[in-house]
Amino acid sequence: MFTEGIFPIGDGLLDINEDRLKELLVADDINEIYELEQTPFARGKFAAVRRAIHKNSGTHFAAKFLKRRRRAQSSDKEIKHEIAVLMLCDGADNIVKLNAVHESRSDTALLLELATGGELQTFLDNEECLSEAHARYCMREVLKALQYLHKRSIAHLDLKPQNILLTGERIEDGLKLCDFGISRVVAEGTNVREIVGTPDYVAPEVLQYEPLSLLTDIWSVGVLAYVLLSGFSPFGGETKQETFLNISQCALTFPDKLFGGVSAAAIDFIRRALRIKPNDRMTAAGCLEHIWLKDECSIDRQILTDITKSTTVDSAAAADDEDDDDEEDVDVDEDEDDDDEAEEEDDEVEANEAELENEMSHDDGDEDELNISIDTEQQLNGTNGSKMESSDAEELAEESATKKQPVITNGKTAYNKSNSNGYSTYNGRSASNSNYSNNTARHNGTHTTYTNGAGSAARYTNGVKASATTPTTTTTQRTTAVVTVPAVRATTIPLQYNGGYR
Repeated sequence: MFTEGIFPIGDGLLDINEDRLKELLVADDINEIYELEQTPFARGKFAAVRRAIHKNSGTHFAAKFLKRRRRAQSSDKEIKHEIAVLMLCDGADNIVKLNAVHESRSDTALLLELATGGELQTFLDNEECLSEAHARYCMREVLKALQYLHKRSIAHLDLKPQNILLTGERIEDGLKLCDFGISRVVAEGTNVREIVGTPDYVAPEVLQYEPLSLLTDIWSVGVLAYVLLSGFSPFGGETKQETFLNISQCALTFPDKLFGGVSAAAIDFIRRALRIKPNDRMTAAGCLEHIWLKDECSIDRQILTDITKSTTVDSAAAADDEDDDDEEDVDVDEDEDDDDEAEEEDDEVEANEAELENEMSHDDGDEDELNISIDTEQQLNGTNGSKMESSDAEELAEESATKKQPVITNGKTAYNKSNSNGYSTYNGRSASNSNYSNNTARHNGTHTTYTNGAGSAARYTNGVKASATTPTTTTTQRTTAVVTVPAVRATTIPLQYNGGYR
């Protein structure tokens, strides 16, 4: 599975021995060999990417500078892991190639293949979404790269448009997958649990702190297909907590406004990738065998047929409207006579309704005060303004004692896991900011905490805070609230950044 000199060291990481590393390590100072642009064209929390031009050959590269110390600790282990993954993928056509490694006291520089077209996200920012033909091409290229990784038991774990690069100005020029800073080896028998990824793209098992697998990437594949075809996130909420809740429940919808012209095969592909249980999802090879990606000719004919049918129906409807207009001119006199009789009937109906409302207004007044809060168990995705049913805060407290639902406590990320005492926590990291690309809206997020208890913890759903308090004997009436949530762009800030292309 791994080549000589590359071996797993636990926790999903790979290491590389000194002899293999010497094949890429260049002793000379990087500035002696390359002309480096001072301004990075991409930047991450622990990395910056600059254009590097070889002084002799004139070849352009992407020089990724990784800090060797992060949070006052050495990061050599993580850097070696990324180098090892790139070396294992040297033969892949759809993955960026590593050409050389330079080290200094503070940084390790990876000389990577330069994709001149930039990130796919930049393309989406300009175009909002792709045509179905372009989306299918992108998904094929990405899945070929994933298939190569998965054959080596490596999960990417941060698949998104920012980590997909265009080799030219057009989509058809080719795509390359990059950013392996949080990739992990998830071979059979291993047990890797980490809070990693980007909020809109993470799978349910990541949020539940369950073991990761190669199929964790397939969830991101489904989200990516949805984003490429519509320009919007399938699970995006007004807050990260709401987004995570939508993901955990797989609150998936396909509004006509966004998917009216998309084929049924594409929607089926997305549904088969976005399954809550990992084993219910397709594999990377299975995705490539799906009809949406496999049989290009037949699906293109189907799309054309659907468009033709739609045009034919519209033409027929227009013709019918013209005929109806002619008939209305002839019957206008008869309609005027009927209008007088209809008006008399309407007056009688209105009188009856007024009398009924008057009777209802004198009912017992005990039901005037309503206690409304959002019921997370019944919540559906708000991407297309869908419905959310409500319940009182007392029921939320009872549910939180028995189900693993997201709640906010003290500003850290934690997940319940059973032990001898019944509870334990895991502290992870979340992004301090959530950006909605191609949409000027931004919001500042905070660290998220997931716990299984009620107590004084406050629960956030759809931006509404419901305190989990001790039940009282007050009498309330349950009602249903309909909440409309606008569609939002997918967030681009990772939960945890450990390197990658930028």
